[in-house]
Amino acid sequence: MIYINPFRIRKIAVMLSILFVVSYARSQQTAHDKVGLHKITVVEVIQTTSYTYLLATEKDISRWLALPKIDAKVGQEYFHAAGMEMRNFKSKELGRVFESVTFLTGVINADSSQKSRTANIAKPSEKNEELENTAMSKPNDAITLAELFSDKINYASKKVKVHGKVVKYNSGIMGKNWIHIQDGTEYSGKNDLIITTQMATSLNKIITVEGTIVLDKDFGSGYFYDIILEGGVIIE
Repeated sequence: MIYINPFRIRKIAVMLSILFVVSYARSQQTAHDKVGLHKITVVEVIQTTSYTYLLATEKDISRWLALPKIDAKVGQEYFHAAGMEMRNFKSKELGRVFESVTFLTGVINADSSQKSRTANIAKPSEKNEELENTAMSKPNDAITLAELFSDKINYASKKVKVHGKVVKYNSGIMGKNWIHIQDGTEYSGKNDLIITTQMATSLNKIITVEGTIVLDKDFGSGYFYDIILEGGVIIE
């Protein structure tokens, strides 16, 4: 008869549980690192007319962050992409000089999953029906979306100028603002171009944007785009 020590079994079970927790935590951290996100905990909040200043900790390091106004509270956890650090920054409204403050385009609630963080960005297979297929006038040096979609290989990695109506706009997702435009043209059922930019715009606005065409862009979580315009600069 083989004797099995119950205390040894319990010890092994505990060790396996610890290994599972550590492995899971590391996998989550790796997933966030892949998209370049930093996890922070808010320890102080200062609100101004247009901005929210957060004193936040990341791995026991404290620093000031500034972003367009949000309803933040002490103790909340967020993810954010890289921002722009400014040293000896003086806030006229606060009458205060920050030794260092990093400006962000936005933050993501840590309770949200990657899927929910990107849920408002249309999947590449979706067709947006908001705009009727009536081509709008455009600048002479801009191309229509139909021209772009029908000849995307020749436009790959090149700068192009497009013109259209903003039919969807999401700011501060993965450190970028996401714009969906349509110009009333389509090719093979595709009528919506997604643009990433650091610039802001608004829904229903007619804009001209210049940026680089990228093919087969994979952001993970099923968000794979056969064509996208990145680094967009809004001209008008």
